[in-house]
Amino acid sequence: MILINFMENSQDDKIVISFLGTGRLGLLVAESLLKNKYKVKIVKRKNSKTNLQSLIDLGATTLELDYEKLDGLNQFIDDGCDVYIGNIYQSELINKLIKNLQKIKKRINKFVFISGANSAAVSQAHGNLEKFEDEILQQLQNTLIIKSTMIFGIKNDLNIERITKVLIKYPFFPIIGSGQTLYQPIHYYDLSQTIVKAFNLKNNIGKKIMVGGKNTIQYIDLIKLIKKKINSKSIVVKIPHKIAYIFLLIISKVIRKKNIIEKIKTINVNRNVENKEAEKILNHTPISLEDRLEDSIKEYFK
Repeated sequence: MILINFMENSQDDKIVISFLGTGRLGLLVAESLLKNKYKVKIVKRKNSKTNLQSLIDLGATTLELDYEKLDGLNQFIDDGCDVYIGNIYQSELINKLIKNLQKIKKRINKFVFISGANSAAVSQAHGNLEKFEDEILQQLQNTLIIKSTMIFGIKNDLNIERITKVLIKYPFFPIIGSGQTLYQPIHYYDLSQTIVKAFNLKNNIGKKIMVGGKNTIQYIDLIKLIKKKINSKSIVVKIPHKIAYIFLLIISKVIRKKNIIEKIKTINVNRNVENKEAEKILNHTPISLEDRLEDSIKEYFK
């Protein structure tokens, strides 16, 4: 997969400093930024074993930071830089970062945080996340929070790859309920390129923007599409919601995990979003789900 250069003007004077950005998405964002002539500094955890050599070869600078103490954070910040924070779910650590960055926020042009698009209707945890996002926007007004739907498309994505392997390995594929819940999967490459466009914005900060894939699809149809792509003979078995709920209620009491029941209660909550704002502000132009699945399945079985 080739990450294209879509910026018209040179970004040689633009610096992006990446925190919590050494996961799958963060590395793709850094690669795309570098290929679009941004200067990128990747701040990694002290003693991290993440291999960043391919990004260093493209021109990235890597720095080590003790995230427990955040000593020397100021020395990483260049005047007029942008800051990328790639994992908003680590709220305790994010709060520490924000507390320190607030002291030097006048030196920072823009903050871009990455979050998830699921709402409070999906789980209490997502409701808490929405409140946390609001707090971030209050503390750092020059912030853009990009909230993405389910991401897929590279090795070990834990989403569509998992479905694909179950459809290959087992003769039956269970679905709880009717399977009519709406999803809008977005490929890692589409999301990373849209995130990069956020760094070229001069306005439109101080807000959240939902970002999803090009196509909305019912879960049952997603399974059928994947089955077709991999020529799976697995039989889809629909399990009535009430039966699944009772069974999982028993399981949750045995293993003492309440989140299982929360998930089953909200399994019919749609996970799709409206892309209009992302299209208008970020020129979000994802490729079709079917085309992206072709690429993804090849990636899964390399």
